[in-house]
Amino acid sequence: MKQKYPVGMNLCITSRCNRRCPDCGAGVGFKSSGYDLDWSTLESLGKIFGYLPGGPITGGEYAATNIGYNITGGEPSFHNQFVEFAPKLRSVLKCARIIITTNGWGFTKFPEAFLCFDEIWSSCYGEQIFPGCPSNENDVQFMAKYLKTVKNPPQFFMFSPGRHHPRPPSGIGTCFRGRDGYVSYWEGLIYPCCVAYGMEGAIGIPPTADWKEKIAQVELPCSRCCFRGQ
Repeated sequence: MKQKYPVGMNLCITSRCNRRCPDCGAGVGFKSSGYDLDWSTLESLGKIFGYLPGGPITGGEYAATNIGYNITGGEPSFHNQFVEFAPKLRSVLKCARIIITTNGWGFTKFPEAFLCFDEIWSSCYGEQIFPGCPSNENDVQFMAKYLKTVKNPPQFFMFSPGRHHPRPPSGIGTCFRGRDGYVSYWEGLIYPCCVAYGMEGAIGIPPTADWKEKIAQVELPCSRCCFRGQ
C-alpha cells in the first residue's frame, strides 16, 4: 500500500524529548540522534514543501481537519529555540492551519508560545499508559486554565495516547494515518506516513522539488507499525 498524494505533514522540529516511553511512536530512545532543526534549514524546507492544504482525518481520536502542519518531535517544546520559532512558523510554512502535538513540557515554562498555533493537542500521561509513567496532569491543567484567560485562544485537545504495549508482530492492516495523505519529516528525510519515521527500517526520501510525487511511490510500513489496525 502507498500513501495518497500528500496534503499535510508531521514536521518534527526536534528528536529530543524529556520522556523515554518504552514504546515511543517516534522511536525516541532507539533512533534519535538528538537534533534540533535550525531556522535556516526550516526556511529552505518551507520553500521545498510548498503549500499543504490539509484534508479530513477519517479516524482516531483527532478532532481537527485541514491541518497543513503538525509541529511535533520528539517533544517540540524541548527544541532549544522553541520560543523563538513558534511565532515565525507561519512566515515559512504555507498551509491552512498549524497545530502542535505536545506532552506539555513547556506549558508552565512559556505558555504564551503555544498561542501561536491554531490547535494544541496534548497527550495525557500517567500510570494508565505504563507502570511508573510520570504524570503530566499538573502541566495540562495549568494550560487549560491559562487558555481561559486569553482572548481567542487556540483550541485545546487533551487525549490519552493509550496504554503502551509491545510492538505487534508483522502483519496486515493499516489505519487512518495511512489513508488520509499525511506524511512526516524527520532528520532530513520525508516519510510516507505521519508516524513512519519512528519505525526501524523505515524508508524516507530527501526533500527535493518533486518530493510529493516521489513520496507517493514509497511503500507504507503498515506491516511493522504499532498503530496498525487503529
